[in-house]
Amino acid sequence: MKRKAGDAGADDRLARFATELRNLNKQFAGWIAQQASDHPGELWLDGVEDYQAHLKSLMKEYADVMDQGEPRRAAARAAARACMGANRLRAGGGGGAGRPPPANCIC
Repeated sequence: MKRKAGDAGADDRLARFATELRNLNKQFAGWIAQQASDHPGELWLDGVEDYQAHLKSLMKEYADVMDQGEPRRAAARAAARACMGANRLRAGGGGGAGRPPPANCIC
């Protein structure tokens, strides 16, 4: 059964989802900064795919509240950015314009 916005349980889950998404994004941003500093000439695809896997897991776990506004849009934007980043890496650092997303893309 889908929960409706305004339900205490749904509001709690929505808040937990938003917190977990922020934490995941902060961790990923820190990893990106570390990679940029330590490994600027290497592909970072493994980390991008790991981020996508964690994001997919969050989206599945919180599917019942994902359609309730901003967290859904934020998750979709994060997934799209991860896919676009993977595309740029596959293209050798270029913009990746006109290239299809990776096969495991969730966007």
